[in-house]
Formats: sequence, C-alpha cells, structure tokens
Amino acid sequence: YSHLQRLMAAALGLEFLPTRSIIGSSMAEENKESFKLLEDPFGSGKRLGIVKALMPDVSIVHVLAADRYGNAIPVPPYIAETAWGVKASRYGAILTTEKLVSTDFIRKHSLLVKIPGYMVNAVVITPFGAHPGGLINRCLPEVEPYADDDHFISEYRKATEAPHTLDKWLKEWVLDCPAHDDYFTKLGHQRLMLLKGKAQEDVWQYGLNLLAKDI
Repeated sequence: YSHLQRLMAAALGLEFLPTRSIIGSSMAEENKESFKLLEDPFGSGKRLGIVKALMPDVSIVHVLAADRYGNAIPVPPYIAETAWGVKASRYGAILTTEKLVSTDFIRKHSLLVKIPGYMVNAVVITPFGAHPGGLINRCLPEVEPYADDDHFISEYRKATEAPHTLDKWLKEWVLDCPAHDDYFTKLGHQRLMLLKGKAQEDVWQYGLNLLAKDI
C-alpha cells in the first residue's frame, strides 16, 4: 500500500503521505531515501511513517476499455493503482486496452470510468495486455476475461534467481518479441484459449469433477 500512497501523494500535489504499511520491516530499511519515521506532531507520542511522493514522467497502464480520446475503464482489482498512477504522472499516460470502444459506450458506463481522456497521450489496442496476469471482468460482458498464467509466472520467478537466467528469459520473451503479435505467436493459440476457459465462472465445477474420485 505504501507504493500506492507515494503515487497518491504526487497526484494530490503533496510532498509525502503518512503510512503504517512498512514500519519495522526490511523494506523500511532498504528504502530510506523515500521512507522516514517521525514523531506524531499532534502529541500522541507515537511514531509515524511517511513516504515520499512518487511522480513518474509517463505512466503506461493497461485498461479494460477505452475510447479514442483516452477515457478509460481500469482493470479490476487494480483500479486505484491505475488511476492514481495516471494522475501522478508529469506528462500524462499511455494506455494499452483490451478493447477500443465508442464514446457512447463510455458515457453509458460512466460510473466505471476512472481515467479521463485529457490525461492520456495515446491509446494502444492490446488484447491480452495484462498477461501473465489475468483479467478479472464481471462488469463488461463485451470484454472477455482470462485467468492468470500461473506456469508463466512460475517460470519467470525461477528465471529471476540469477542474472544469467534472467538475461536468457528477457531475450526470449522481450527482446526477441519486438511486436505484440510476436508475443502472441510465441504464447500460442491453445494457451490463450485455455486461459480464457479458466476464467469462466463455472470452471471450478469441472475441476471438482476431476478431483472427485480422490476426495
């Protein structure tokens, strides 16, 4: 939460915000340039943490849907992080979106719109743009959800254990995939369809049936 609070501070035009999130942790020790402890100025005798405002030059965020002007509906459950990140940026945001929709669609779903177009510099249509994370979507049937790619995430985690394995992973999945279509092709149609299937609300029933004989 302290990372979100840093973005909130910048978006609100503040130099810092108080926090309790990382007091006493190793994160507090390792981030002394952006985290401090101070006495409560109102005399409670307690010590408070404060986090320094974080103001990115440009935010790059993925959204559920956006119109051509940049009015956008963020991806649940990261709505707050996305919105504060965009509002904290010095020079606006670049959006990648699952679906480009009409402005009439945006007006119809205005309660879900958390990013206004005047803060956005560009909108890029990017299906599966949240991968290897999933896309939770119970509010817009026009946008198909997909599940987390647990196997991909596990392989990435293993790759980060050493510099040489991370370099190999980055070459394979980033440098050798210069375009989004290249990334799509490498993932494969079957894998993408499996992730869509795992995101369906009733998928747990099929998993239970497979496990039933062992329960």
